[in-house]
Amino acid sequence: MEIAHASVVPVPRVRPATLFGSGKVAEIGEIIAELGAGVVVVDGSLTPIQQRNLERAWDCKVIDRTGLILEIFGARARSREGKLQVELAALMFFCGRHIGVGGAVSTVEHVPGYQFDLGGSVALSRHKTWP
Repeated sequence: MEIAHASVVPVPRVRPATLFGSGKVAEIGEIIAELGAGVVVVDGSLTPIQQRNLERAWDCKVIDRTGLILEIFGARARSREGKLQVELAALMFFCGRHIGVGGAVSTVEHVPGYQFDLGGSVALSRHKTWP
């Protein structure tokens, strides 16, 4: 993954729905569309609602600092114990964020076999046994 664009966005007032104001969301959306970015990283904490709304507005995956850290640890875990610790941390974090971009299912990256099924009720299923 390479960084295509970076910017510092002052947030004088946190918007509960999107963190940023509608003008800044539109401005960043234009940059994302121009660059064809598939992932946006926000260097801070996002609520599940803010993350979902930004993913819908920008039509790409949005992760906050904690999500990025879990992605990095998940990709680098080697031992069985390390993988299980990352799996537990990711499940605890992502259970509150069972959202996907325009779809009904969101897969937890680097935690193979897990999906959040959003059809009607929320169900977490593990499709295969972790080694």
